[in-house]
Amino acid sequence: MLIATYDWPPYVEHNLPHGGYVARVIRAALASVGLEARFEFMPWARGMSLLRDGKVTAVAPAYRTVDREIECDLSAPFPGGPLALFGLTPNALRWSDLRDLAGLRIGVVRGYAHTQAFDAAAFLSKEPANDELANLRKLLARRIDAMAADRNVVHFLLRRYLPAQAASLAEFDPILGERDLHVCFSRARPDHAALREAFDRGLATIRASGLLDELHREMRRLTEVQPAGR
Repeated sequence: MLIATYDWPPYVEHNLPHGGYVARVIRAALASVGLEARFEFMPWARGMSLLRDGKVTAVAPAYRTVDREIECDLSAPFPGGPLALFGLTPNALRWSDLRDLAGLRIGVVRGYAHTQAFDAAAFLSKEPANDELANLRKLLARRIDAMAADRNVVHFLLRRYLPAQAASLAEFDPILGERDLHVCFSRARPDHAALREAFDRGLATIRASGLLDELHREMRRLTEVQPAGR
């Protein structure tokens, strides 16, 4: 089956071994039920366009949202990470209601889902960028006040591109939420339900064996910032 994916390290990326955690989870789950996956990296918007036309079997990874449930036959969940707001260390806030964040310029990635409440909060000032790295650089340059992103993604990008800046960032408290990941099977294809059910069976198998947790731990190790001098 052909699965559209996109560069979103450390979860999935063409430069990561075997495509990264998400690709390894999907391959292992499908292999356990006798199926194979072929991945094609492309922008998120293009992948979703092909999915709506049934030209790809699935898009992965995806968050579960009300809109996604309409166009996707979403798989069972597998572990993702905490979705948080990040700011410069002196400016990170403790908040209890999204309205506490009103007035802040919050960087988001164009087309990405976050949480239902955050995405629906029209009173928040959200400034779109093409990716999390662009938002990190805008934040460090004080062109935005905060950014919404997966913690693992932020820590990985800091380790790869901006290790000297890692101490400059802090999380707002609390996080926006924990987000699981899913495979989004195209409802435009007549075999979507059978393929999703097969994947879910395979996912249950690798979860029971401990392989799923092992792959998730390996992914998280990629986010650890190395001490200076190493």
